[in-house]
Amino acid sequence: VVALTREEVAYPVPNAVAFGLLIGLSVLVVAASLRGPLPWVVILVVAGVSPIVYELQAAAIPASSTAPWADWSSAAIVAIFVVAAATGPPWAWLALLVTWLFIQGDVVHELIAPGTAILLAAALFARSTRANAAEVESLRAREASERAALSVAGESVHRMHRRYGALRESRAVELLEGIADEAIDPDADLDRFSGPRI
Repeated sequence: VVALTREEVAYPVPNAVAFGLLIGLSVLVVAASLRGPLPWVVILVVAGVSPIVYELQAAAIPASSTAPWADWSSAAIVAIFVVAAATGPPWAWLALLVTWLFIQGDVVHELIAPGTAILLAAALFARSTRANAAEVESLRAREASERAALSVAGESVHRMHRRYGALRESRAVELLEGIADEAIDPDADLDRFSGPRI
């Protein structure tokens, strides 16, 4: 769009500076998003530099221009704001929405304009994404806890097998149960249970 509307630009230097700042913001957002959610510093930089981009680009085009898409900065800024609102802190969308309304000037009209609606949609998407991510992390933590408990229980069972395995192979249990039931007389029948197995 910048290339196609270059004939409408009366002052190319401010237009080029605005485009350079826009590219810098885009690189910053993309690079920061590769490491996870955008930190608050990035949100503040985006919110602070975007009005400068808009003012420089607006100053580069004469007021008499009626060419469509000559005001390329608005669409580009709202695109960056959508990404920042969706991947930044929970309050990012509000800071960016206020900045957007400040850039556009006519707050009452802009509240029902597409740019504002897109930012609000990005905020709702971000909220649902964060909620889903938190639920997934909670389930993963619970699964890891259950896996650890299962491992401890399995180790305990293994130790019990090692400790009492020989007892299970002998006839000691049978002898003790017989004595308890009074079916075996320890004095008379003990010879029956003696031998290598006990």
